[in-house]
Amino acid sequence: MSSPYSLDRKGLLNCPGISPASKKITEDIIRYDADEHHCIYRAPSIHNHLSHHLLAVYDLGGRPSILQNIEKRRQTMQRPILLDPSDKDIILTDENWTQYLDNPNAYYGFVKFFSTSIRNHGVAATLEQYIFSDRARDEGKMIIRTYGIEFGHDQLVATGLAMGAVTKPFPAVLFHYDNPPAGDVVTNDSRPRNRQPSRGPSLLALLKDIYDSSQLAPVMPYDREKTIYDNLRDFMASDRPRETRRIISRYFVDYSSGEVEYETKPELLMSYSETPRPPVRVSTTPDPTCLGDPANDADYHPWPDIIAAALPFPDAHLPKTLRTLVYAAQQYGDAAPGNAIGAFVAGRPSDKLVETHTGTAQMDGTIFVRAAGMMMDYMGWATYGQKPRTDWDRSGLGWDDAWNDVAASIGELHPIESDSPIDGQNCSEDAESKKV
Repeated sequence: MSSPYSLDRKGLLNCPGISPASKKITEDIIRYDADEHHCIYRAPSIHNHLSHHLLAVYDLGGRPSILQNIEKRRQTMQRPILLDPSDKDIILTDENWTQYLDNPNAYYGFVKFFSTSIRNHGVAATLEQYIFSDRARDEGKMIIRTYGIEFGHDQLVATGLAMGAVTKPFPAVLFHYDNPPAGDVVTNDSRPRNRQPSRGPSLLALLKDIYDSSQLAPVMPYDREKTIYDNLRDFMASDRPRETRRIISRYFVDYSSGEVEYETKPELLMSYSETPRPPVRVSTTPDPTCLGDPANDADYHPWPDIIAAALPFPDAHLPKTLRTLVYAAQQYGDAAPGNAIGAFVAGRPSDKLVETHTGTAQMDGTIFVRAAGMMMDYMGWATYGQKPRTDWDRSGLGWDDAWNDVAASIGELHPIESDSPIDGQNCSEDAESKKV
């Protein structure tokens, strides 16, 4: 019989390198983490990243030793699941659970509450009742929940629901979950250079609406020292109509999210190399019978080197982002220029196509490996001796000056920290762990 602590499904990538040993160590670490640790680290407001860091590296084929090192570097950051001994006395029921929302001390109680529901009714019924029903309130984090669903790990779903329950949400005014009205349904166009969604606007169209709207312009001037939360508070406090502050929710897009940053600058990414390399090139000469030479860009396959360099990287954002890029490359890597869904404004005749953003007509399936190379060059090829950066880019969207910061950062060179091709010390810790 399956255990709620087992990984019952393969991940989206399921890369070669996954083994019985790596699966067992991942399951064991996640089980201990779920049973013993709180969802918030000792550092204020930082959620426990361990499980999704582990699963991202596991799905990319990470070795058991790397998975163990991920756990070790986060040990000093963890808090016990009971913040206070009296937390164990909090008993949640269907009648009182809403009274404990946003209360970190109720995390242990919520884990037990949702674990019982999943055991008795299953994951689907639990999500339906506590996430999708009219009664439910879901304004917290989603990432652990979706990892649990993806990998078939019931306890991870329970801890994810519990984390969402005790997390103070963004202002509720931003979030509404209505489907697009019938009038927004777009007939899918089979022409390869004008692909549109079968329903609703494309992501690129939504971004265009946001950037074209004067009502959604960010509060000026740009201040690189402000956090995402500072900018959100400034926006909510500005003298704009309530309807304007809620317009984002029509599309269920979090405008403060940094994940869409590069999609609004396709010409920047398409100018980056489609064969990104680590700083140390192959120094050997292949046998003459080989049908290609990896030293030549035309013959070089960049993904294996990128994945191998990302697995032990200390900042969890990098392997998680890389997993997304690898999956996108699997799904859309063969897309021709202009073939991306929403690359052109909907409803235009084929001889009068207009780009949704400058450069989308040239954007093709190589954009994902270009983005991966840009990320590695910015953050550092730590397994090749470069010192890994600790400043994962959180610069604000909407300000032109923020792009100046990004361009300057990408142009910086990383010094080689040792003569060895692999400097293990560089992969052992980052600023997040040093602050604790």
